[in-house]
Amino acid sequence: MKRTAFHNPMSIHRFPFTMIRRLIHIEMLFRGALMLAPFLVAGLATGNPLWTHVEIVTISTFIAAERSQLTPLGVLLHAMAIAAAFIALSLSMASPVLFVLATALLAAACALVMTAGQGMRWTGIFTFLPSVYLACGLAGSARGSFSGVDWAALPYVIIAGLPAILGAIAPCLAKTERASVSSWRAWRRTSEPSAKNVFTTALTAALAVGAAATLVSLQHVQHEQWMVWSAACVVTGDLPTALAKWKDRALGAVTGVPLGMLAAMLMPHSALLAPMLTIAIALTLVSFHHYAVGFGVRCALQAIAIIVAGHVTLAADVRTINVIVGGSIGLLSTVGMHYFSVWLKGRGPVAIDPQCNAS
Repeated sequence: MKRTAFHNPMSIHRFPFTMIRRLIHIEMLFRGALMLAPFLVAGLATGNPLWTHVEIVTISTFIAAERSQLTPLGVLLHAMAIAAAFIALSLSMASPVLFVLATALLAAACALVMTAGQGMRWTGIFTFLPSVYLACGLAGSARGSFSGVDWAALPYVIIAGLPAILGAIAPCLAKTERASVSSWRAWRRTSEPSAKNVFTTALTAALAVGAAATLVSLQHVQHEQWMVWSAACVVTGDLPTALAKWKDRALGAVTGVPLGMLAAMLMPHSALLAPMLTIAIALTLVSFHHYAVGFGVRCALQAIAIIVAGHVTLAADVRTINVIVGGSIGLLSTVGMHYFSVWLKGRGPVAIDPQCNAS
């Protein structure tokens, strides 16, 4: 009789670890945790929440460096772009019209970086995400004398890019002297042709983000960054993938938020929980092989964080609403641009290259 895994005691013991490896990207989780650990320690030691607020910059520069293959110079430029976009969006929040224009233009600019290659889409994604989240998240605590910029947060935003820069420097130091010099001068470790239909992608992203920003400005939506980002994120390219992305995000929100609300009601709350949740939410961006699973876990952790912060339990439902409405705006924008391109060119369907594939 053929011996199966269930007859092998060793296979039975290894089964949970095999499932974990298939579900969780252990190496990226470990490296991401090392990047974020100093900010968690600094936040706990000083009691300053800005240290944990800016972890979104750290994880974003880390992801872009890895997936867009950026050199130290490239990571430095990326961190500077995030800081500049954060300032621009914060300044724009004084006026709803300016906010709509700024977010739409930023979405288009982040898509246009794909003229340097399809791999640069990760840099575009993780420039838009931290900029929007920081600008919206810190808007209520802004202490600027003439604008909505929280100038006190700017040094923290800049410091948050240092771990990824140092991580990119290490491989350069290990190379030969000649290779090291070329690595310092270049801004990517690779070169590739421009992605197709970049300008169509940029226009679609601007349309989706502009519509979402208009809605949150008119309706004074809470946690507006979730809706704006969801609109941008669903602009994945063609209709089937856009619809699949919308489904993944809707399913993750519908299942993750209630589970998070339940967990928050059952678990004990402590002063350590809030900063730990902030770090855990950031790590979900790199920790899971499957997007739907990672997004569901992220939604659950967001729901817990909202309740731990002292908001009523039903306030966590805002996460679900924003994700679904924002995603629907992105999907409709993709559909509209798709058929507009077909009508304009008078031929078969025109593919729209992905602008983003993450949350």
